[in-house]
Amino acid sequence: MSAPMFETPTAGDLFKNDEHVGDLLVLKVLGTEEGVQTENGSADVIRADITIINDDGTVGDVFEDAMIFGKVVYSQFRRKAKRTFVGRWYGEPGVKRQGKNVPYELWPASEDEINLAVRAMTGNTPPAPAETEQQAPAATELPDDTPPWARG
Repeated sequence: MSAPMFETPTAGDLFKNDEHVGDLLVLKVLGTEEGVQTENGSADVIRADITIINDDGTVGDVFEDAMIFGKVVYSQFRRKAKRTFVGRWYGEPGVKRQGKNVPYELWPASEDEINLAVRAMTGNTPPAPAETEQQAPAATELPDDTPPWARG
C-alpha cells in the first residue's frame, strides 16, 4: 500500500494577527472553541480556513483550521459557522487605546476587492500581459533606379 489509509491529526495552522494587517482575506468560519488555554489565560477563539489574496489577484498563504484570537473578531463570527467572508484584516499592533490593545477585526471589502477574491479563488486570474519584443521594421530594399537623393 503506497498511501496511508488514515491521516495523522495535527493542530491547525498558526495565523498571527499582527502579520496580516491590511491583507485581503477569504475567511471560512469552521466554528468556535471556548476556553482555550493560552499564556495569557483562557480565550474564546474562532476556527477558520484563511486564504490571503495577493494584490495581483493570486492566492497567497493559506491557513487551514487556524485559531483566530480576539474578542471583537470572536463576536463578529461566533454565530457564522460554515459561512465564508472576504475583507481586509484590520488592527494596530502595539497601539493601545484607553489602556487596551486595539482589536483585530475583518473590515468589509469593496466591490473591487470582492471581484479580485472571486477571481483568485476560482482560478480566473487575468492572464499576464504578453511580453512584446521591440523589433526594428525590416529594411526595405530600394530598386536600383532610385534617385540618389532618395537613398539617404
